[in-house]
Amino acid sequence: MKKEQRLKNIISILKSHPSIHIKTLQDETGYSVSTLRRDLVDLENKGLIQRSFGAIRLLNQENLEYTWQYRNENNQNAKEKICKIAAHFVEDNDAIFIDSSTTSIRVLDYLDTLNGLKILTNNLKVAEKAQGLPNISAFIGGG
Repeated sequence: MKKEQRLKNIISILKSHPSIHIKTLQDETGYSVSTLRRDLVDLENKGLIQRSFGAIRLLNQENLEYTWQYRNENNQNAKEKICKIAAHFVEDNDAIFIDSSTTSIRVLDYLDTLNGLKILTNNLKVAEKAQGLPNISAFIGGG
């Protein structure tokens, strides 16, 4: 079973048991202790769970802001489709703003053939990626 599927399975179990002991989770999933511990460390680093003394607790999802890395890894196909469609609205010599979302940075992959494009952004990753594209000027705003 792939890691992503295991993580989703763990989260699903935690949704029905917001607090569970690691031994109970192991019994329900059938994962080895070492695999389960690695997956739980990953989920904890992503801010989805909290571990303490063998217990795992699902954190409140309503007030939770996921890390940029976690958001970037999810829904990749949908993000690619959105950016491909959005790129059709951009023409030569346009000026566009690209925000700091994990979706919008991908639009740059579809704009490299345009001339005179000016990109305004508040995202260092966007500015860095745009810097390597010919015929595109990137401007980053403070704050």
